[in-house]
Amino acid sequence: VDISCQLLCGGFSRRSAIRIKCFEIYQSALMSTFFLMVTLANSIYIALAGEFETEGESWATGNITPLEIFDFSCVGILTGEMLIGIIALGFARQPSTWLRCSDFHKLDALVILVTASEY
Repeated sequence: VDISCQLLCGGFSRRSAIRIKCFEIYQSALMSTFFLMVTLANSIYIALAGEFETEGESWATGNITPLEIFDFSCVGILTGEMLIGIIALGFARQPSTWLRCSDFHKLDALVILVTASEY
């Protein structure tokens, strides 16, 4: 079967250009450091968020604060990190896939799902 757009519709075979790029990003020390810094910054924000304002106050008024935009950005970046890892390694079928290769990935998935359900 001919696929008109191999890059997008070819699936995520081991030779897929998207999967290869995701694997390069996943293995990159620079990107790992970036994701770690985002995680640390978001953790500091979460620890201090209660001191800045009452939860839900800005949602009621319709004014989103810069700190909430920062929080949304962190969640988006960390969700992207999870998706890159899933595309690079696969999800959960084999022992070497993203979800099964590390218990921290299970924790990441749980945190992202809980955080996404909050919004």
